[in-house]
Amino acid sequence: MSSHIIAYLGIEGSYSHQASQAIFPGQTYAGHSQFSSIFSEVEAGRAEYAVVPVDNALSGRIDGIYRELSKTTLNIVQEYILPIHHCLLAAKPEAGAPALDYAGVTEVYSHPQGFLQCQNFIQKNLPKAVLTDATDTAAAARDVAARGQPGLAAISSKVCAARYGLAVLAENIEDEPGNATRFLVLSRQGFEGSAPIFPALTTILFQTKHEPGSLVGALGAFSSQGVNLTKLETYMASKERRKPTFYVDVGEHLYSPRMAAAMAEFKKHVESWKVLGTYPASPQRGVVSGFLTI
Repeated sequence: MSSHIIAYLGIEGSYSHQASQAIFPGQTYAGHSQFSSIFSEVEAGRAEYAVVPVDNALSGRIDGIYRELSKTTLNIVQEYILPIHHCLLAAKPEAGAPALDYAGVTEVYSHPQGFLQCQNFIQKNLPKAVLTDATDTAAAARDVAARGQPGLAAISSKVCAARYGLAVLAENIEDEPGNATRFLVLSRQGFEGSAPIFPALTTILFQTKHEPGSLVGALGAFSSQGVNLTKLETYMASKERRKPTFYVDVGEHLYSPRMAAAMAEFKKHVESWKVLGTYPASPQRGVVSGFLTI
């Protein structure tokens, strides 16, 4: 593979950075603090691929991503499911200082998703600690390391512990061992006319007609052809607030015969629709908790 620039969310060591390295080893990685800048870099040709988190097996959808997906001209070309194992990190004690323990932690830094995914551990072991949001879990680890003060900790990864020179107070503190985040890879590449592959997913954004039964009819178009839906989200992305936008992942390639028949019926019940991509399903589906088989 020739060298490409991969745009991702956060800084070095973030889970998005780790996913980018796993998907595109040996490339150039460019971190960004906002989804909008990730998409704009790829749309403008300054980066080849965007790697963005879309949902987590424990905490659900990632805030902010769906509005960007509704506006982008990019196409989804791949999904990647990354197991997430959080740790409680703190600055290493100086020589002769007492050993670190939970009781001494007064403030914890992490991304809001990190706090959501470790609620049980926090409630049990850090009930009085102040929780402070960071832009990502890697930034939380970096900031704790930079301050170097006793009483500060971060919920982050072992990768960040090594990268920023922190001690690991506790490992695998996520609420469920099957914790994982699903990432989407987007690019300027099109998918029109691509040969059907299996297993595959097709991601569609749509707005239904404003009449009773339209959503049931739109979704029923897939079940009538034996096509499974693996994800359904609704949110307000339209200027017309009476018209919610729906996001659906369909467990079928867009150009399969079953999907062609389903789409013909689907179009009768919707006012507008947009296919964001049709792409291979991750082999982690059915293995990682929270993400269904197709």
